[in-house]
Amino acid sequence: MNIADVYTLLRPQVAEIEQEIQSNLTSRIRRVQEVGEYIFQSGGKRLRPLLVMLTSKLFAGDEQRAVRIGGVVEYIHTATLLHDDVIDEASLRRGRHSANYHFGNETVILVGDYLYSKAFQVLVADGDPRVQKTLSDVTTLMSEGEVFQLVKSFDFSVSLEDYFDIIEHKTAILIAACARCGGYTNADIDEDHAKTLWDFGYNIGMAFQLIDDILDYMGDTSRLGKSVGTDLKEGKMTIPVIKLRDMATEAEKSRIKSLIEQQQIPAEDDLAFVIKLMQRYDIRTHSLEVAHSFLHKARESIDRLPASEYRDALHVVADYVIDRQL
Repeated sequence: MNIADVYTLLRPQVAEIEQEIQSNLTSRIRRVQEVGEYIFQSGGKRLRPLLVMLTSKLFAGDEQRAVRIGGVVEYIHTATLLHDDVIDEASLRRGRHSANYHFGNETVILVGDYLYSKAFQVLVADGDPRVQKTLSDVTTLMSEGEVFQLVKSFDFSVSLEDYFDIIEHKTAILIAACARCGGYTNADIDEDHAKTLWDFGYNIGMAFQLIDDILDYMGDTSRLGKSVGTDLKEGKMTIPVIKLRDMATEAEKSRIKSLIEQQQIPAEDDLAFVIKLMQRYDIRTHSLEVAHSFLHKARESIDRLPASEYRDALHVVADYVIDRQL
């Protein structure tokens, strides 16, 4: 089984989630629908709704609720992307102009707010307090994490623990919530299993963001849909730069520090200098070791879940997270 097989396994449900996403975009303000359609028609892996459905199936949950919650988590995720693109002044998303480039920052911020509001409107209608608490807690923590990441921008002294805190709030906890909320579509799931689902989602979420950050320096631009070295331009201390900082000579470290702290777009030769150093110190391998440590924890969690084709599919998702585009 590979990731394509997983999507095939859930093809009817994935189609229903896509319909759920589109149907909830109805608004009397046409611009809301225009922006929403532009965003969601750009595609995306829909990894978060997929996890909701997989863990729901694993525990024989209510399929219609899983579809509904799948739409909710995709709205929350997309709202964060919209806000991130405004903060980062991004012009590309998934290989085409970002929504803020196309519609303007003000509109995109407000549509992001609309998606958050719509998500919680649907959650109220769903009526499960466990799901409501999980996702409301997570969105609060995600907002705090965005502020913390902003505070730590252009800060060369960011520790590995700070970085883990940032990616936990940026990515991992929403993926953890998706895994747990899928389980909650079975009203009788016990909390031990719900915690195991959270642990699984958390660890693949950490690995997912680690791989994203590695690809930012070492990925294929045509496949990434954005420029290589974006994080350097934004002054973000991610795993490749943290590893490089800890291995570089004092002279090399001094130059990297100036590039992070200068708060202006580095020249192409500066980016080339950093990437060449990463190759010299084999930063890719050292960074991947960290990602694999989280993947190992995710696999341990999966193996504590009931055996089925859906558990097998979770293993495939874990493989996909770590292997994509590398």
